[in-house]
Amino acid sequence: MSEKITIAIASDLSGFPLKQAIVEHLNQRGDITLLDFGIESADHPKPYFEQAPKVAEAIQDGRATH
Repeated sequence: MSEKITIAIASDLSGFPLKQAIVEHLNQRGDITLLDFGIESADHPKPYFEQAPKVAEAIQDGRATH
């Protein structure tokens, strides 16, 4: 059996629908753990420059492998 990978994901308002579809797809797999840093809904948007560093930091500090 292959090792589980951890993927960090986030989006701004423009990418929110695509992020939701990706999260839904990846959650169906058994070999992936997701760290979803948001946004959680279109009603609470945050800009890209606030979201992208969350993913980068998770990869840098080892919480995520991808």
